[in-house]
Amino acid sequence: MTASAHFEAVRALLAGGILANRVHDVVRMNAGSPVRDNYVVLMLESSALDDDRYTALQDVDSTARYRFDVRSVATTAAAARLYLDTVRSRLIKQTPVVEGRTCTPIRLIPPLEEGTLRHDADANLYHAVESFEFWSRRAA
Repeated sequence: MTASAHFEAVRALLAGGILANRVHDVVRMNAGSPVRDNYVVLMLESSALDDDRYTALQDVDSTARYRFDVRSVATTAAAARLYLDTVRSRLIKQTPVVEGRTCTPIRLIPPLEEGTLRHDADANLYHAVESFEFWSRRAA
């Protein structure tokens, strides 16, 4: 089990359709400025290992919770909303496939400011971030 394998499993769920070749792991930059284009940025947090063990050490095969953020970036507000809708439809209730692991369906983490569309006047780009999570356990 690796964080990389889980990242790629989520990326595979997103890739395709209008998001084909538009899923990145960093904000796209050119000469120090954000690229004006429509894309999403997938950011996976470190996994939280949790086997309900209070006295034993964790190991890499422990049950893990994966949380990740998806930032939809677009040149127009309409495109940003379209990307938000596309991300949700491709992730919510979908199950990542990771070899040797059993994953739960992805869920949207209850929002604080999730999905709030913002405009960056300097870059002239619209963006919104939503957070998701799923659990990964050893396959039986």
